[in-house]
Amino acid sequence: MTTCRVCEATAQGRTHIAREMMYGFRDEFEYYECPVCGCLQIQQVPSDLSKYYPRDYYSFRNSLGMEDTTPRGLRRLLRAARADYQIKEARLARASRAGAGPELFQL
Repeated sequence: MTTCRVCEATAQGRTHIAREMMYGFRDEFEYYECPVCGCLQIQQVPSDLSKYYPRDYYSFRNSLGMEDTTPRGLRRLLRAARADYQIKEARLARASRAGAGPELFQL
């Protein structure tokens, strides 16, 4: 019997086996499904998570989705966003002049 880490229910739940596939290690992990709240949680967290979450893991990027937060990196991001906006604005203007309705035009 396992205790749920979320609702703290102690009940016999289902177990599931899942393999790591993102990096190709194919390591197996056992998960517990709580019959009370439905939470799916790993049974035993690996002692060294760095194997599964390397430095370039996508969630480690900042909220802007970029790794380079120096002033140079921020300027590069702003230039790219401005260019993207200008391209979309030009497309909308062309579509409007051509009489295309919004349902016919996608950004």
